[in-house]
Amino acid sequence: MQGILHGEARQHLGQLVFYVFVPCLTFTKLASSVDLKNLAVWWPLPVNTALSITAGLLIGWLTAMVIKPPKELKMHVIVATGLGNVGNLPLVIVATFCDEPASLFARELGPRCEQIGIAYVAFSMWVAGFVQYSVAYNLMKLPDMSVAPANSPPHASRNSSRSLKPRGSHRTLGEVSGTLEARAQALASAGIGEFADSKSLKSSRSRSMEEEGGLSTDELEMQPLWQQNGLSSADLASQAELGLQRQAVGHSTSHASRHSSQQLNGISPFLREAAQPWISEGDESEQQLPSRWQTAKQWVVSFWQSFLTIINAPTASALAGLAVGCTAPVKDLLFGPDPPLGFFSESLSIMAGAMIPSMMLVLGSVLHKGPGSAKVPKRVILGILAVRQIIIPMLGTGMVVLAHKWHIFRAPDPLFFMVLLLTHTTPTAINLQTVVTIHQNKEQEMSCILFWQYICSVFTLPGFMSAYLYIVNQTDF
Repeated sequence: MQGILHGEARQHLGQLVFYVFVPCLTFTKLASSVDLKNLAVWWPLPVNTALSITAGLLIGWLTAMVIKPPKELKMHVIVATGLGNVGNLPLVIVATFCDEPASLFARELGPRCEQIGIAYVAFSMWVAGFVQYSVAYNLMKLPDMSVAPANSPPHASRNSSRSLKPRGSHRTLGEVSGTLEARAQALASAGIGEFADSKSLKSSRSRSMEEEGGLSTDELEMQPLWQQNGLSSADLASQAELGLQRQAVGHSTSHASRHSSQQLNGISPFLREAAQPWISEGDESEQQLPSRWQTAKQWVVSFWQSFLTIINAPTASALAGLAVGCTAPVKDLLFGPDPPLGFFSESLSIMAGAMIPSMMLVLGSVLHKGPGSAKVPKRVILGILAVRQIIIPMLGTGMVVLAHKWHIFRAPDPLFFMVLLLTHTTPTAINLQTVVTIHQNKEQEMSCILFWQYICSVFTLPGFMSAYLYIVNQTDF
């Protein structure tokens, strides 16, 4: 496929798998299989996934303490050890088990083997999706560099303290002029107010200046926005300093507020907008505090934005499948006998059929470049491999077998038991590459870790699955 599945094509294919194929497969299999009665039996699946992730993160933290990775890779070691591929890879493995008519699972479950197996995986994977885009997302954030460390040079601490000054604090003339320019440029890039027309403003300004023999377009592009609008830095600084002086002497009356507004009216509209956070109009004590309704509204909006960040497409499809499956009238519309909306569920099933072959192509695209040029210490790679591929599967297997033996839960069929065991055996989740790419936090190093994880799993995963098949055959259901 050289020249066909190039970088951009792999990116689009990965997006199709994540946003279309996996959600379609998860929704159709889960909604058609689950109901309220099944939920009372299937509860060990998400609980097992949550315990696996919790224990894995704890063991990953202990692993980082033992192997002592570079400081910038410590969180990578923890999440790569604790978060396995409990979604995409088990979907492929379960489908393979059921495709073999002579397998134990196909004999026990018959034609519904694949449908039920994928429903088992989908019911357990939403926990992993939640953790990957909440806990792992925050662990992979780069440290905040706004506060300079104690051994940083003096100018760094001055810059940090300048950026951390509150709105109402006094600023020097140089600080205000620099802040206004930076804020004006930020507003221009965001397309706010009059800044949205900055390109047309610059083009018209450049034409007039070139006709007068002034600066060229390229030279004009290098100027700050407030200079391109015909205002010199001295004019800007003098007007900003005038506003700050009025604030410093304590003119908090309405007269001072109106006077300050009149001074700002002399500046162009986009500079008034840029200067507003630093030149207050009146005493802050006279400003209205937000009402309880506004505060509650802000909390609701913040919670909803955080919820949308955490809930990704596969997780949302699993939750939607649960809701539809547990609502009998809606389920009958899509999956009942002679369903009125059967065309819709059939369309989703057709798109779901592309998940497994596309997923294998995506996995190959992650691994085809090898470990890359990242310099990850050998002790880090070997430590993660030993823990993720050997120690955690052994501990997880013992936990599942003992819990079933002590009648903590009851497995309805052999495939249910196999899915519980597979949760502890898979290599690191590929979604972690997406998370570190979002934060631009050692992407090549994470690619290197994933490469060796999946190369090693070629040998460890078949070995553990052979052991699991033996355990399943020896277990009474």
